[in-house]
Amino acid sequence: MNQSLLRNIEFTALDLETSGLDPNENEILEIAAIRFDRDKILNTYNFLVKPNKPIQPNAQIINGITPKMLENARSLDVILPEFLRFIDGSALVIQNSEFDLSFLLPEAKKRRLSIPTLPVFCTLNMTRKFFPELKKHNLVALRDYFKIEKMNTTSSRHCFHEALDDSFAAMKVFICCIDKIDGWEQEIDKANFHKKGYQLTTDYIRQDWLF
Repeated sequence: MNQSLLRNIEFTALDLETSGLDPNENEILEIAAIRFDRDKILNTYNFLVKPNKPIQPNAQIINGITPKMLENARSLDVILPEFLRFIDGSALVIQNSEFDLSFLLPEAKKRRLSIPTLPVFCTLNMTRKFFPELKKHNLVALRDYFKIEKMNTTSSRHCFHEALDDSFAAMKVFICCIDKIDGWEQEIDKANFHKKGYQLTTDYIRQDWLF
């Protein structure tokens, strides 16, 4: 069996909700992931994260996370090590990978946690490459174009960005991209595309501006 073919690989679609856009000033408020292969979802991970600073109202407008929701949340010191174990051994699937990894990787480095070297598929870059006819490539537009349903329609936050639901959408977009190029029989490095050539977590770690 060729372990480098996409049909033989496990993937993890992940998404973060944060208190803002600046990884140097803002914090992770929610972390979620869906582990899957070509045929099915294998496992899920989803937790709110207790921040060190009060969250601003503008963050709540985006993700619907309130201070009350975070009262019993665990700290990133506890969550991040187990999350890194959850994603280990898989290829990552992320909508706008540079944003999420700009938070995730420095937080791991700050805590001296070992960051696994994993392939990274950025669905934002992939759809720009494989679906150039689309005017917008953000997750809201892609969800509409590919007719991706909500993962949990009963959620009280369904009108906001939710990390697990966005992970689900990124997974679905990734599958659409691979189906578009008949990519399941391709080797992992040939199916990947990022305009800056990033293919591994180590490529993102080398960005000095992250640290």
